[in-house]
Amino acid sequence: MVPVQSVPRTVNEVVRRSWFTHISDAEGDDEAHGGSMDVARQITPSAAADRYDVDDSFRNSVSLKLRGRTNDDPLPSTNYLNLSVQIYFAKFNAIFPVIHSQTFRPTPKNSLLLLSICSMGSLLIGSQGAAAQGSKIFERLNKAILASWESSVLKDPAEAVSTIQAALIGQTFGLLSGEPKHLAIVEAFHGTVIAWARRCNMFTRTNSCPDLSGLSGTELNSLWKTWARSEEIIRTVLGLYVHDAELASMLHHEPLLRHDSIALSVAADDSVFNAPTAAAWKEQMLLRQDSKLPIRNCLHVNMEFHHYSQPLPSELVCTPSSFTAYVILHGISAGVCEQQQSGRLDLSSTNFSKHYDTLMCWYFTFQAGKNTWSKDDVVPGDPFYLMILWHTVFMNLLADFNILERAIGRDGLRVDSSEQDHVYAVQWASSSQAIEDSFREPALEFPEFSIRGAPIPKHLFGAASGQSSDRVGHDGEPTRSRQQRSGPVVPLGAGMLCTLTDMLHRIGHWAIARKFAAILEMLVRADTDEDWMLT
Repeated sequence: MVPVQSVPRTVNEVVRRSWFTHISDAEGDDEAHGGSMDVARQITPSAAADRYDVDDSFRNSVSLKLRGRTNDDPLPSTNYLNLSVQIYFAKFNAIFPVIHSQTFRPTPKNSLLLLSICSMGSLLIGSQGAAAQGSKIFERLNKAILASWESSVLKDPAEAVSTIQAALIGQTFGLLSGEPKHLAIVEAFHGTVIAWARRCNMFTRTNSCPDLSGLSGTELNSLWKTWARSEEIIRTVLGLYVHDAELASMLHHEPLLRHDSIALSVAADDSVFNAPTAAAWKEQMLLRQDSKLPIRNCLHVNMEFHHYSQPLPSELVCTPSSFTAYVILHGISAGVCEQQQSGRLDLSSTNFSKHYDTLMCWYFTFQAGKNTWSKDDVVPGDPFYLMILWHTVFMNLLADFNILERAIGRDGLRVDSSEQDHVYAVQWASSSQAIEDSFREPALEFPEFSIRGAPIPKHLFGAASGQSSDRVGHDGEPTRSRQQRSGPVVPLGAGMLCTLTDMLHRIGHWAIARKFAAILEMLVRADTDEDWMLT
């Protein structure tokens, strides 16, 4: 622990080393070179005059390097694998429903998908040993998928879809595991999975509505499974859109995908996708015909002008599908990130108004009239915690969190723009009570912390970043800017940081939440202006 008296002048560098994306130099060198730096030196050919001499020693060293490191450790027991799969479908599939649990069965062709499900389920078992086991599976599986893509993605369509699903769930593990090197793998691998899905023509998939009249028994069950596989493809690609928006928001860069041009059809209604049997599925399908509209035709940004409080019928088509609402909201987030990175989101700009209207129209389409913050209703009724995500997108619309994170020390002291970042942070924090309220109130309205919703850690961390960005100056010392504000503001101070940190600790199984909490704890300790500070 850094001594309290030394924190004010070193806080920025400590924040940099504590940041959830930071990989230590030693670890990075080891990963990059496949071992120690001595090995890297051994395989460097010696320069002689105008040429390079390659001797047998160099050749043998390179041959060893090309083989890569192998891991022959046995997989966990069948009991452990079965437990992980059960927990995945019981706890996680509801908040990221890309696999149809009612018809999923292990087969030789989806073996990698099964292992990926096991790794994700390991995070939810609730022990450090299980989480470590999940990390081992994730890291081995990632290499296995990369090594097998030629035989799966290029040759067998059924195995290709299963491999891409395995990669998607593995990417989700990497986003939530809290390991910086996992996040680096996710960012690097994201474009590859997108390319595989494009090659398999998954980005233009539509799910037709079959004729169910007179069907029953085996024939109906077979048609249900065929429909489920097709629906899984749609949801897998929509999951890639979600990851694209999450990475853009978390790492502050432009998205790779065009979120306003999604050609996939709207995901099936919740009651249809969650039907427990073929007979129940048939009943729900006959009650409500699934929309065949591509999602791009349901987006406010692509509609003729209308007031956001009066959604058009083509927008309301998506209302019964919570997963589609989740994807559309992430699409709005991706658009905000893109504009934020280009510096075109000034409060008076047309771009700001467009995204504001789009966010408000999303609310009137999917949430108007719902008692979203009811502690009795929000958990079972909204597994995606859509309103929390909605507030998170608003936070990113109202402020450039890339600058705010730099202001609290994400990049350390060696940043050319540190003084400008600090000025922006102080001006932003002093600008409007409404902006402060936009992220403070939802954070305090969460239900009890059996929460598993993926948007919640990022929302809490974003709120805390905004709270602390005007408290740490560009030279690493605490600032008293809150005391210098004009206008009616509530001095939340480090007490709010402690509240948000506590909420992150209690949030459940996501290690990324604990990583966020560790960063905030360090910021609280740096705030020496507070009388109650723990030493």
